Amino acid sequence: MKKALFIFLLLCSIHFWGLVYLPRELFNMTNAVSLFIMGFGFLKMMKKDGLSFRNAIIVYFIGLIINIFACYINHGQSMLDSFLLFGSFYFILFYFSLHEMQISRKYLEDVIIIFAILYSVFYLLQVYAYPRAIFNSDMIRDRGTIRLRIEGNGFLVLAFFLLLNRYLVYQKLKNLFLLGFFFIILLKGGFRSLTFATMFLTAIMVIRLIPYSKKNYFTVILLAVCFAGLMYSRGTSAVIKNMIFTTQKQNNEGDNYIRARCLNYYFTIYPENKSYYIFGGGISEGNSLESRKHLYIEEKFGFYWVDLGLIGFYIVIGAVACLGLLWYTIKAILSKVPADMLYVNFYFFYLLIVSFTTMEIYRSGVFAVEAIVLYLIDINRLENKLETS
Repeated sequence: MKKALFIFLLLCSIHFWGLVYLPRELFNMTNAVSLFIMGFGFLKMMKKDGLSFRNAIIVYFIGLIINIFACYINHGQSMLDSFLLFGSFYFILFYFSLHEMQISRKYLEDVIIIFAILYSVFYLLQVYAYPRAIFNSDMIRDRGTIRLRIEGNGFLVLAFFLLLNRYLVYQKLKNLFLLGFFFIILLKGGFRSLTFATMFLTAIMVIRLIPYSKKNYFTVILLAVCFAGLMYSRGTSAVIKNMIFTTQKQNNEGDNYIRARCLNYYFTIYPENKSYYIFGGGISEGNSLESRKHLYIEEKFGFYWVDLGLIGFYIVIGAVACLGLLWYTIKAILSKVPADMLYVNFYFFYLLIVSFTTMEIYRSGVFAVEAIVLYLIDINRLENKLETS
């Protein structure tokens, strides 16, 4: 029963991968049902010992509530509308439900890999079906590939670091094959920040886990050969060349680069009063005047607050929620874990470094994945306490 509820909440968190055949009203309903279940878990587990990230999540959640009021005061948007717009943001409360369910580490890691495989299969299906939409996702043919993002992509990178971690610790080739498959899916997405951050952190993990010895040269050389093979294959090399070309072009544009102008807009024009810098302006949607204004700005100038990553989160969602988000993120990065669990640190490190130019750390569907990783850190601490007592 616990595992069935766990899978149900997980599917709700990624809105069943955003299948276009499912109405948005269904997602609003599953968000509400999930919030009720997770809220009950929060109330039940709030005072339990061993929840290292409880305070940070509470601060984050308080920030969301404050932002709902701020949006009502600044824009006159109904609090119910604002509450519904935050649907995917509430799934960080899944952390408390996991503590209530007491799901094992092995089961969670198996689920992470299975959901990453499912995401990869659905991604390939959507690429094959392009331009017909199977899943809710913006799709564009660009940089030598079809760029799209399906909900549930948070499992892909987490599974990548999990399998890399396993390979470096246990050196089993079966982990390397699936690892390479996940990297190809990530690379084919055409997202520069995500790809280069993954490559950078892969190198860091290799340095961290492979001791200096002749015996381990084979492992390092094998990884290097595999990555080189991926990079210079016809399909992936075209994607990488287009990524590099785009980066060089944007560097040459300097202040005219769209993100620079977007940053200027959201910090100098968007805030209507000083409260925006503390409580945020709030997400607006629907037929309100504010919503139509933002839609015009997006269509006319291409200024999207989510393109500013954490900075956009700060100015729109607010400093309080941003503080809570950064609190549990940095704490997760700095948490001490055994060698075979370093992937939990690296996953949040990845989210942090890519989220200055993307919305990865607060993208729809990612909060339940973050909750799983936070829970895994907690149960490792609990196991260590039991061993030492």
